[in-house]
Amino acid sequence: PSITSVVLGTMVSERFPDYDPMQVLRADPSLDFTSPASVAYRAYAAVMICIYPVGIPLLFACVVRLHSHSNRLVRRHFRRSTGFLSRHYTHPYFEALELLRKGVLGSGFAVLAPVYPAVATQLFV
Repeated sequence: PSITSVVLGTMVSERFPDYDPMQVLRADPSLDFTSPASVAYRAYAAVMICIYPVGIPLLFACVVRLHSHSNRLVRRHFRRSTGFLSRHYTHPYFEALELLRKGVLGSGFAVLAPVYPAVATQLFV
């Protein structure tokens, strides 16, 4: 979840209207949020969000689904390599759902707390 928090932190900005109508990155106020470099980093971060916090649980769920809908020979082969995803749990998608839950709880508060502290406290504490 700490990687997810860092990646999602690139999407959070802050404005300082009293001094200058400049929008800066909350994680590093020395960076202009609207600069071309910042836009490029946010595009890269969006791809990384699709790969890590969303992609890994989705991959786990797809592997479990393929495993449950395959024939006996394939199922026996995959049981050794992918059995850890569902063998010890009553719900077959438990590992994928648990990863999503950890990501939301760990990163949701870190991203929402600086922007909406009351909402973040009500949702995640």
